[in-house]
Amino acid sequence: MGRKTGAWLGWILAALILYFFENNTGTRAVLLITLLVPLFSVGCAWMAARHMTVFLQAPDNARAGEKIRCTAAVHASGWKTGCSVCCAISGRNVMTGEHFEAGVPVSHDGTCAFETESSRCGQILLSVLRAEAQDWFGIAKFRRDACAAASVIVKPVLYPVFIRTDPDSGSGSPEAGGSRRQAEDPEPGDLRLYVPGDPVRQIHWKLSEKTDQMLIRDSAPEALDLNALLLETVFPGEADPDAMHAAVQGLLSVSRALSEAGIGHAVITEKNGEIRRTDVTDDNSFHQAEEQVLTVESRSGGISIGTLFRQQAPDLRFRRVVLFSPHPACDVSGPAERQPVTLVLPPFVPYSGPESGIRTDVLDPADARLDI
Repeated sequence: MGRKTGAWLGWILAALILYFFENNTGTRAVLLITLLVPLFSVGCAWMAARHMTVFLQAPDNARAGEKIRCTAAVHASGWKTGCSVCCAISGRNVMTGEHFEAGVPVSHDGTCAFETESSRCGQILLSVLRAEAQDWFGIAKFRRDACAAASVIVKPVLYPVFIRTDPDSGSGSPEAGGSRRQAEDPEPGDLRLYVPGDPVRQIHWKLSEKTDQMLIRDSAPEALDLNALLLETVFPGEADPDAMHAAVQGLLSVSRALSEAGIGHAVITEKNGEIRRTDVTDDNSFHQAEEQVLTVESRSGGISIGTLFRQQAPDLRFRRVVLFSPHPACDVSGPAERQPVTLVLPPFVPYSGPESGIRTDVLDPADARLDI
């Protein structure tokens, strides 16, 4: 912009000198054109910014590592021919937190094409932050905030997983990480203190007399003959995009292997503080679960998926819960209260060892095996 403005000012100076030394019709015409053409271009830029509309197009899906070609279309009436227009475009991977911003010039046909890529999976939100119209000489620039947006779901490259079913995974023994209900409680369900308003018929009179506390039976947990795949998206510190990508890649690879083997399972994630569940039984439900997983958002700090699972699904019991986490510092105690739990970590994430009663596995894409 500085060079263009300087060149224009130099041209005006030269025209003025020529006019003073040679005052005739030709020099007056040169001076007039020197002044009017930039003003015309500034007017075109102002009109273009005032009447500008932007549209953004992007593919619905892409593969990690592939180029994503997007197009922004700018409608700015006929005045845009007298100026130049460019768009400021930004993109953010919701899952990994990666972000980019770039300025893309608009061609004479009113379109600007650009390419981006992501080596990691997740949902990329693209938006046109603003459109700028500038005169040919760099004298003035007019901005218009734009609201065009698009999203691309970047899918990971899945790898084969050898699944070995564990016939004892649903035994519910404390050693396997199953239900912690004590044997001396002969009734189904857990006990808690009575709260005014609870049904009187659920009071456990025998234990209430022994403990001098009014105890009430919770409803018995719903036993499902399904395995559950959970995804942890909360980091105790700074988020690790590579670890998050590996955890999602592992979960979807296992889900596809189970689906191809005809083994029904549930995929559970978190969004806006609520757990979401999709039961996978065929290709259609797998693709629904895939979209559910790829649109999650990782963040630093917050409530773990294990804690939410305990709070929001206290009456669910699966054959086994497989918790895919990008780090070992996740809450496995919540799911482990009622069923066996396997914690699955990326191969490059260090960990000191599993908790008591919790199985820990590492999925290596080169030779992935998992016991369920």
